[in-house]
Amino acid sequence: VPHRVLNQFDVRGAGPGRDNSFTARPVHGGWTGRHPDLIIPDDCEIPENSLTELKRKRLMNKLLECESLVLDRGMILYMGTPQTEDSIYLKLHVQGYEITRWPAELPNLDDPRESENVSPWLLERAEKEWREGVINPSYPERFGVDILLEKRAKSLAYYNLQMLLNPNLADEERYPLKLRNAIVFSTPSDMAPAQVVWGAQD
Repeated sequence: VPHRVLNQFDVRGAGPGRDNSFTARPVHGGWTGRHPDLIIPDDCEIPENSLTELKRKRLMNKLLECESLVLDRGMILYMGTPQTEDSIYLKLHVQGYEITRWPAELPNLDDPRESENVSPWLLERAEKEWREGVINPSYPERFGVDILLEKRAKSLAYYNLQMLLNPNLADEERYPLKLRNAIVFSTPSDMAPAQVVWGAQD
């Protein structure tokens, strides 16, 4: 039976209780006094609250309140997209939470960074379906090759975060000037080449 307030209601079949069987609350909203069986923090980490270390720490401290609210046999299920290499989701992993990724592309199983924490179902598909040199959509019904190419063209950092759930490149682009980009070469003090081209050498 729906409750008058749209963000909380009772689900048919739920047992009796003082609170509604379903309640939605903002991250920094009022949680005190509630003790649910299941807490699903969904997309709590966004660019606005994860840009600095102080903001991430404040968010993490707030989310840790879930540990004291959930019932003894209850569950906390985080869902979201990492926004930085220092994501709160990675910190939760250190604390014992299991991470499962569902990227929009099937991973290259030879690349540990691509296949790390990917859903076993997608790993099994990658063994049979992954092809080198092409885009391998994991959910072609929603994100086909054309859509993935369009999203990748916007920004590689955006693509890695939002579609591949990989935060590493985002931070590389956030601080783009790297020592490896410096051009160092030997030249006389009174002459230099007209053009210098950067290159990488193994």
